[in-house]
Amino acid sequence: MRKEMSLINKYKKGMKNLKVTTFLFTIIILVSGCYKDNIMFEPDDIEVPVLEIKGNIENFFSAVAEQPISSSFNAEEGIQIITPNQTVIQVFENSLVDQSGNLVQGDVNFSYLEILNAPEYAFYNLPTISDGIRLRTEGVFRFEAYQDGKPLAFKDGKGIVVRLPDNEPESDMQLFYGDESGDRFNWVPVNESNTGVNPRLEITEWFFQVDSLEQDFVEGFGYLFTCDLFKWINVDIFADVAPEDKTEVCVELPEIYTNKNTVVFMYFDGRASILGLYPDADNMNWCESYGATPIGYDITLFSISDQGEDTYHFGLEETKVTKDLRVFIEPEEKSLDEILEVIKSLE
Repeated sequence: MRKEMSLINKYKKGMKNLKVTTFLFTIIILVSGCYKDNIMFEPDDIEVPVLEIKGNIENFFSAVAEQPISSSFNAEEGIQIITPNQTVIQVFENSLVDQSGNLVQGDVNFSYLEILNAPEYAFYNLPTISDGIRLRTEGVFRFEAYQDGKPLAFKDGKGIVVRLPDNEPESDMQLFYGDESGDRFNWVPVNESNTGVNPRLEITEWFFQVDSLEQDFVEGFGYLFTCDLFKWINVDIFADVAPEDKTEVCVELPEIYTNKNTVVFMYFDGRASILGLYPDADNMNWCESYGATPIGYDITLFSISDQGEDTYHFGLEETKVTKDLRVFIEPEEKSLDEILEVIKSLE
C-alpha cells in the first residue's frame, strides 16, 4: 500500500513539473514571437525639417547707404563746400588729372560723404579697428570725382583740403584710410606712400571769405588735413588699454542667423567707437575676436539681419563688459525705418 502511494505521489509531482515546464515554454514562445515581430517592424520614415536660411545682408547695406552729396564745378576754378556740420571741403583749381595724367579742364562731377555719428558706421560696415587695436573716431569721409563718367585723380602733391570743426581737438588724433582688400575691414594709418598726400593732421583755426559776391565768411577751429579720392578717410585716435584690462565678447543668436544674412556690432556708449563681431562656427556664436574690449565699459550690442522680401530682424542688448562676456540676443522683426531710428539714437 505504501509502495502504491509513493508511486502515486511521484506521478503527481511529475505531472506538476510537466505543467510548469509547459507553461514556461509557452511564455518563451510568446516572447520570442513578440521579439521577432519587433525586429521585423519597419516604422514610417520621419522627415526632419530642413532649416531654411533666407536673405542677404548686402540688401540691408544697399538700402541704408546714403547717397553722396553731389555738385559740379569747373576744374580750372576749383570748389569750396560748406557742409551742414560747417566742415569746409576745398578742391583747388587745376589740381585734377584724368586717367592718362592730363590736366582736367571743364566741368567735373564731385561728391562727398561725411559721417560724424559713430553708430552710423554700421550702415557702411566700418568698424573702428586698426590691426586689432580699437579706435575712437571724430568722423569718416569719402570723396569721388568724375568727368564724363570716368574717375579722376589728383596730380602729385595735391588733394582735398578738409577743415573739420572741433571745440576740443586732441593732439594725438591721426588720419587713417580704409583698407577693404582683406576678409575684414581695417583702418590703416595714412602716410605719403599709401595715399600720395601729406599725412599730417593739424589743429588750427580758420576765417576766410566764402562768396566774393555776397561777402559771406566762414570761421572755425579744429582739424585741418588733406586726403585723396575714392578712399574712406577717418580722423581717429588709438583707444587701447592694458592687456589685462581687455576681454573677448561673444553674442549667441538663433540658428537662422548666419554671416550671409546677419551682422552684429558692439557700440561703446559715449565713446565714439564701434566694433564688428564675427561668426565663430565652432562655438555657434559671434565674437569680437580681437579681444580689444575694455572690461567695465558700458556697451550696446545689436544685430541686423535681412530675411528677404524687404523683411528685417533687429536685436539689441545693453550691458556692461565683464570678463569673457557672453550674451544671447533674440531678434525681432522691425521695419527699416525703425532700425535706423534706434541706431542713430545711440549715444
